[in-house]
Amino acid sequence: MERRSSMTKPYRILIIEDDPDDVELILLGFQKHDEFFVDVATTGEEGLEKISDSSYDLVSVDFALPGISGLDVLEEIRKTDQDVPVVMVTGRGTEELQVVAFEKYATSYVMKSVDSFRSLPHIFEALISEAKFRSEERRMKRDMERSEAVSRYILENSPTGIYVLQNGCFKMVNSKFGEIFGCEKEDLIGEYFWSLADPESFE
Repeated sequence: MERRSSMTKPYRILIIEDDPDDVELILLGFQKHDEFFVDVATTGEEGLEKISDSSYDLVSVDFALPGISGLDVLEEIRKTDQDVPVVMVTGRGTEELQVVAFEKYATSYVMKSVDSFRSLPHIFEALISEAKFRSEERRMKRDMERSEAVSRYILENSPTGIYVLQNGCFKMVNSKFGEIFGCEKEDLIGEYFWSLADPESFE
C-alpha cells in the first residue's frame, strides 16, 4: 500500500477501548504507520467528549464498554455526523450483533484477534479513503446542482428567447422563447425545430 507523504497531514483516528491489553496491541499495530495520529479513550463518555472537541477521520468503538455501550456511542455519533467511518470492534461477535451495528449505521465490524489488530491500519486507511471519496462525490453533486439551479434561473429570466436542441428536437427552451411562438415552453419540448421554423426564412 502506498504510504502517504511525510508532508501530508496524518489521519486522526480515535480508539474507544477499555481493555488496556487490547489498547496496547492496537497501538503496537500502528507503530510503523506514521500516516496515523491515534487518540485513545477508555469509556464511551470520554470518547464522545473527545469527538466533540476534535475532528477525527475515523472512530473505532469497542462493543462492550463500561457506562454507555459501544452501540450508544455509535448512535450519538450518527446524530451529528453521518459521514465519519465508525468501526465496531467486539470480542464476542454474533450475527445478531453485526445486524444491529449495521442497522445503526456502523461502517464496518471487526472481531478482536491479534491478526485483526495487525490489519487495522490497512482496514482503517481503506475506509477513510472511501469515506473521503464519497464525501467529495456528494460535494461535487451539490456544486453541480447549485450550478444547474443558477443556469435555470438565468435561462428563465433572460429577456431573450433561448433554446437547446438535441437531435434536431427542442431539449430545453425558456419562457421567452415560448412567448415568441405563442405557446407554452412545455409544449415545445420534444418537437422538431423545423416544425416551428420555416427553412425559407433562413435562406
